[in-house]
Amino acid sequence: MNKQIRTLGLLVFVVIGLMAFSGSALAAGPPPDDLVVVEELIRNLEDSADPYAEYSQLSPEERAAVDRYLKVASIEREDTSPSTLATSASSGCGTNSYSVRGENIWGQTLWKFSTQTQWCWNGTEITNDPHFTTDGDVYAPFWSYEGTTYERETGGQGDWVHIDSAEGEFKLCFGPWGIGCVQHQYPDIHKRQYGDGQSQAWGS
Repeated sequence: MNKQIRTLGLLVFVVIGLMAFSGSALAAGPPPDDLVVVEELIRNLEDSADPYAEYSQLSPEERAAVDRYLKVASIEREDTSPSTLATSASSGCGTNSYSVRGENIWGQTLWKFSTQTQWCWNGTEITNDPHFTTDGDVYAPFWSYEGTTYERETGGQGDWVHIDSAEGEFKLCFGPWGIGCVQHQYPDIHKRQYGDGQSQAWGS
């Protein structure tokens, strides 16, 4: 009889343990790799007064999920210039714009590097001093834009073509002052503007 009582007690203990484990698992919610859960973690980091301290308090699984969200998985390019149907006899002014974006595994943009060049033409030559600018934007915590590593221009007013190029620098660091950097990105953009209003742009 005592043996049966001890066996029954052990079974009750096991059942209670399994119920408690099941309840705690349900309370824990979806796994950290669930996009909705990860985006909530990202928002908390963005809203935190000290995102580095907030990140250090995450569980190892949560940190791993945040890391995967923040790392660049693909590079996308976009020519944002309006199409120009200029001929050698035409004149006018326009803007040649191009951007390169770093995206994560879910397709969200983490950063964007872009350049713009405004120029005028008369059909045979450029009629102004082209205005060339660069921009870098970040859309996720721990990413920073460090400016350009180089900017170059050749040609200008009175020439047939103006050529410009630039390379931006972005880095992902999980500590202040560049501590704990795990990813660096160097997008580059090259553009040409012609005296007949035509333009070209490409990047990587």
